Amino acid sequence: MYEMTVKAVGGNLYSLFDSALNRVARMQKIKLEGTEVTATVHFGKVEDGGFGIAATLDVLVKGVDKDTAEKLVEGGSSMPVLSGNTWQL
Repeated sequence: MYEMTVKAVGGNLYSLFDSALNRVARMQKIKLEGTEVTATVHFGKVEDGGFGIAATLDVLVKGVDKDTAEKLVEGGSSMPVLSGNTWQL
């Protein structure tokens, strides 16, 4: 597998996750000092001989404790993405 790391910028799937995360915080009336999402994208051959792509998202939530940050990330992962799909953690 090959991999590359990219930061969240407008129009990317991981920036959509950042938006979902911030939306959950607003819905719960939690004030954040900022968020950052970095994606490491993996692509290459998979076990069945085909090709696959996957992304690992590293999320930084500023201004809240670890438990709150984890709950926000979980909440962000349940927000619909594009055509109603959800994130898989």
